[in-house]
Amino acid sequence: MKKILLFILVIISVSLSAQTKLITVSDTGTVQGVNFNSINLSQFNNDIGAGGATGPTGSVGATGETGATGPTGVTGITGATGAVGATGPTGIIDSLTNDYQSWTPTFTGFTTAPSGVTARYCVIGKLCICYFYATTVGTSNANTFTVTLPRTAANTVVQYGFCGAVTDNGSNFYGQIRTQVNSNVANIYKQTLGSWTANGNKNAAFTLMYEIQ
Repeated sequence: MKKILLFILVIISVSLSAQTKLITVSDTGTVQGVNFNSINLSQFNNDIGAGGATGPTGSVGATGETGATGPTGVTGITGATGAVGATGPTGIIDSLTNDYQSWTPTFTGFTTAPSGVTARYCVIGKLCICYFYATTVGTSNANTFTVTLPRTAANTVVQYGFCGAVTDNGSNFYGQIRTQVNSNVANIYKQTLGSWTANGNKNAAFTLMYEIQ
């Protein structure tokens, strides 16, 4: 600080043409007048003194706060819809809430089949329950009588059902219905395995419960 003050005083002294002395400041703070014309340059340099050493590099400042998160990017395009999977197998149970359903049976052993038919069934698990009734008899042309059932019978054994009333050539009898293994065709008999007349009228009514595939 003293050296800086000395330098400033030198400049002031030079600018004042009326002054012939240089004002100096000693290390003890004493102000002295010096003849400007007799200033020894080397002595002057010694009085100023060599420049001080460069100070050490300051420490690195603390890391600044993390900036705010940027906005979310635009949502990408939705991918294409995948292919529809294969249709699963048909369930075993046809109806538990819709109860009975109708089916249309076909016959053999007739030139004219029975008509006015009511044929209904339901399936519970692997049990089929069906019944058949026709209000108008058919005309026979064979000593056999077959009817198609709503579902295929199990591949196990022949299953039996009861015919409450059958008509053969104008006469009424009780009868029997039998399934065929692994088939939806059943045979209807007059009485116990009795043959039918191959002419005249022919009809039957039955209820059957049988195991299905």
